[in-house]
Amino acid sequence: MSKKKDKNIETEETQSVETEVKEVEKAHSLEDEIESLNSKIMYQAAEFDNFRKRTQKERAELTPFITANIISGFLPLLDNFERAAEAPSSDGEYKNGIEQILKQFVQILEKYGVEEIEAVNEKFDPELHEAVSQVTDENFGANIICNVLQKGYKLGDKIIRHAMVVVAN
Repeated sequence: MSKKKDKNIETEETQSVETEVKEVEKAHSLEDEIESLNSKIMYQAAEFDNFRKRTQKERAELTPFITANIISGFLPLLDNFERAAEAPSSDGEYKNGIEQILKQFVQILEKYGVEEIEAVNEKFDPELHEAVSQVTDENFGANIICNVLQKGYKLGDKIIRHAMVVVAN
């Protein structure tokens, strides 16, 4: 019986060791799975951060473009207010109202960083100006702008509308 007891104890010890080995293997497997999941989480967090930075950059790049497009739609209206302000009028209140609207319009454009492109007495620059005519005028040097037919505007470095000009030869 002693041999039987020893064999049973040995079998129990073997089973116990096998169970412990299985538990250790299971623990290692779970640790590997946790490490893999943590790695995936870190990767997803980095991907999201890159996405956020990319969309912020795209938004920053698109904002001036969109603003310039919207403002370009209002420039013909500004041109008409300038013409109305320059036109002779016998009604002083009407003239004052037009000038106030024009002043407010220009202030709004300035608020958004829109600048008028300087042209008269400036050297012709095809990046800023569009020559629609050339004249011979002794009062101006060669390639100097002598008249502006339509004002040009820019937003930072972006040209919204080129100035239409007359250039002296």
